[in-house]
Order: sequence, then structure tokens, then C-alpha cells
Amino acid sequence: DGRIEQVAAMKFPHASGYDVDRKGEKYVFYRDYQGAPPLKLMTVDEGRVVLNKELDFPTPIRELAFSPDGERVATLDEKREVRLLDLSSEESVVVDQLAGGERGVAFSPDGKLLAVSREPEAGEYEVRFWDVSQTPPRHVQRLNFRSKRVMENLQFSPDGKLLAFFGNNSVGIVDVSGEEPREVFSSGAQNSFGQYAAFSPDGKMVALSVGKSPRLEIRDTRDFELLKKWDLPMPVSLKFAPDSRHLFLGNTNGTVYVLRLPYSPGSPAEGE
Repeated sequence: DGRIEQVAAMKFPHASGYDVDRKGEKYVFYRDYQGAPPLKLMTVDEGRVVLNKELDFPTPIRELAFSPDGERVATLDEKREVRLLDLSSEESVVVDQLAGGERGVAFSPDGKLLAVSREPEAGEYEVRFWDVSQTPPRHVQRLNFRSKRVMENLQFSPDGKLLAFFGNNSVGIVDVSGEEPREVFSSGAQNSFGQYAAFSPDGKMVALSVGKSPRLEIRDTRDFELLKKWDLPMPVSLKFAPDSRHLFLGNTNGTVYVLRLPYSPGSPAEGE
């Protein structure tokens, strides 16, 4: 009948963040402080909450990410341990013990690789890759990538060949498909309050929030040619819809904009 219906309400006081699996059926909330269970799992089936439980976990969580199949969660905790948690058995194994500041985790689209960003020493930043398709997980040393820039908000392209990150007020993209990783795009330092990257589900485009103003740029992932740009309110998030044609943009005034791209992926850039 066209009305908006509330199908679930999820209460987890003082939650620091959350992630949702690809099917939209599983939700994991996490806390990053002592004195309370740090993880809560909720499963939703056709709008009904069928599972709502707090998970036993050794320490508060700083960051987490769902595996593509929704069966595992990678966590980064305050002890600087990266763990792989099996949601069925609720058992976890340590994947990496970080030296220096923790930054983030991300699964490759096929679920075989886990990217972990860290700060091994002051002013040096690194992304390490782990093969988590085997037990125990194996460090894929040839893919290690180091930079003088902070590397946070890790995100793989849909084909797993590119890895985007944010750091030092710029967005960088690394090609991880070859024998050695190499940076193929950088937006340059922009002095912006928020910079984000989002790959379209078809893999043909990447949306970037860049600039001092700031602005939204849509670029071709083959050569990073600029396809379109818009001035926009200060963003806090970017997300493509499954059709790769619509883009959701959240900003600091509490508004979520839905933008429809006026061209087919790969078309020449239109007017400024």
C-alpha cells in the first residue's frame, strides 16, 4: 500500500558500529569499551528477528567485517589481534598480531583473502594479506603493501583486483592482481573533512568523495578517467545500489541523498 513499515528494532546500547552480510539477513554490532559483551549477533528472516544473542568474545572490538558468505566475521580488537570468528560454532582463531596501531580489515569478494591495515612504526603504514581459505590462515607476503600514508576504510573492488583506502586526506587505489601490489590512483591531499570510495557492483566505476569543497567524482575503473563530478554537501558515507546506477550519499546534516547516474558506465565525461 506504499507505506513504510518497521519490521524490526535492534537494541544494543552504546554500540560503536555494525556490519551487515550481503543478503541482509545477519547483523553484527560491536562495542569498543570494557565491562560489557562486545559482540551481538542478530539474524532476520523475512522481516522477523529469529536470533538475537550476545556472543562471548575475549576483548572489546575496534573494527569488524563480514565474510562474503556471511558465515564468518573478521575482528580487530583493542589488544591489536585480528581474529576470525565462526558464527556457527562461535569459535575464533587469531589471524594476525599487530605491532603498532590497528587500522582496519576487509575480505576479498571471494572470501579467500583478508586485508589487514596497520601502523608497524611511526609514519609507516602497511596492508598485510592473509589466505583465510585454509586452516591455519597463511600470510601472503608477496602482496604486502607499504605507504607513508595512513590506510583506513579498506574496500575491495567486486572482482578483487583493486583495493581502495583512505588516508592523509586522500583516497588511494592499489592493484593487487599482479605479482606485486602497485598504487594506480591517488586523489592527492585535499584537506577535506571526509573522503570515501565506493565501487559499483558491476565493477565499472568507482565513486570518490574528494576535494576541499568537497565534490563527488565518478571514475572509470579501467583507467580512472573522470566520467562525472558534482559539488556535494559534506559526505559521511557512499554506497552504490545493486543496479550500479543509483548512489546513496549520507552527509553531516543527517540527510541521505539518492543520486541516479545520467549515463552508462564507460561513457565520456559530461559537462562540468
